[in-house]
Amino acid sequence: MDSIKSCPFCGSKVDFMTLMTGLKMFYCKNYKDCGAIVSFDNPAANRFDKAKVECWNRRTHDDGR
Repeated sequence: MDSIKSCPFCGSKVDFMTLMTGLKMFYCKNYKDCGAIVSFDNPAANRFDKAKVECWNRRTHDDGR
């Protein structure tokens, strides 16, 4: 799987998890100050983990982070 970019909200590290229900999510490891949790619901992301990472890594103004 491609590397996951940092949190677009605070710049902290992000991890990927699958809940017991099967929902796959990205979560910011900066629990104290950010705590963002994001999931994607689109046809590609619902079928392929790599597409989820591509969705997460997409930025409107990509500065390389």
